[in-house]
Amino acid sequence: MKTLETNSNLLTTPTQTYEHLGEGKRVTLVGVTHYAQREDYYPTIQDIIDTNEDKGAAVHYEAFTLSTDKEIRAARPNFLVRKRIKMLRQIREATLADEARMAGEFNVILQDEGIAKGETWEAKDIADLEAAQQLRVRDIWFPWVASKVAEKNAEAATSEKRLEMLQQRVSMLIKNGRDYVPSPIREFRRTMVDYRNGVALNAYDQLQAAEPGRDAVLLWGAAHIAGLGEGLIERGFVKKDEQLFVAIDVGALALRSADPLNN
Repeated sequence: MKTLETNSNLLTTPTQTYEHLGEGKRVTLVGVTHYAQREDYYPTIQDIIDTNEDKGAAVHYEAFTLSTDKEIRAARPNFLVRKRIKMLRQIREATLADEARMAGEFNVILQDEGIAKGETWEAKDIADLEAAQQLRVRDIWFPWVASKVAEKNAEAATSEKRLEMLQQRVSMLIKNGRDYVPSPIREFRRTMVDYRNGVALNAYDQLQAAEPGRDAVLLWGAAHIAGLGEGLIERGFVKKDEQLFVAIDVGALALRSADPLNN
């Protein structure tokens, strides 16, 4: 099942509403991209979440974090786990640097700037220590090398070339819908997507144990939505509605200096 749907050059993400067959409780899955070009994208997402929260829904969101030194010492990880933590952090640093460069150079908005988290929203995700305990070095190796190569290529390229690289990246997402996963990163995806979906669903189960029947919003990257939906169906839910929202029009991606809205 595709988590990112395609319509020509438009990258869209799904917001899905699920309702429990027996109890009537509802869960809204809000899939997002971590950067967007359309100015109305994040305000639309924000409105959906705020509207549900105003009606009493709990809001859980994705937030992969870094373990503290104290937490790592307490876990007493071996050398290989520490090595995996280091590699995961380097991948994360490269991703954040890439996103910061895009936001400064192109007409894109980052998720953290486009969506304001409410005071009652709760992060329900894992930290790098837990991820490293699930993975092997060889699972991280290909994504780690790919992040290094991409970072090096971006730093060496001109702004125009970096724009072309971004257009190609988004076009590939549109074409593949993230269905195709190269074999070297399947185990990495299993932990970083499938395992974290399980964490999110367990957090929802805990919410229901504490507050039976309370509605919920789960805000996650679009790659997680298919798996989260499958988990809800296993819990007796049916999908009642789906809306697709345009995050990026590939043809409208531009350098900030060339964007008439920024002149």
